[in-house]
Amino acid sequence: MSEIKQRALAKMHKEMSQIHSDGVDAIHNWLCEQEDDGLFEKICQDGKTIKAALEYCVNNAYKSKENNCAMIADSVVFGWVVDYFNSDLKEVKSNVKAEVNTSNDKKPVVKKQSPKIDVKTNHKKADFERINLFEL
Repeated sequence: MSEIKQRALAKMHKEMSQIHSDGVDAIHNWLCEQEDDGLFEKICQDGKTIKAALEYCVNNAYKSKENNCAMIADSVVFGWVVDYFNSDLKEVKSNVKAEVNTSNDKKPVVKKQSPKIDVKTNHKKADFERINLFEL
């Protein structure tokens, strides 16, 4: 492993030790699998963060939406990540007026119990007596 990759991994590890979203996790995992020293040099620059890379991707996805929906392939999103790190952007502001909160802490789901309804069936006796197999 090259020295530049080790420095980039250390910088990313420091960022990942803070509270972060699942999207930041996915980008981090993808970056760790890469072997491009040029990319790792860009990651080591001051002001470049995985969180900002995610914001850059969100902004690009927002521009790609049709009918309030955007479906973007992983390869395109990771291409945007590379574009962000290769760009001169230091700070990325979100163009989207929405906040996404994800957490690994799942709240327990409380199931509502519906009231039980007693259903009484009217069994009319026939002219003959019915034989119940369970009473034999």
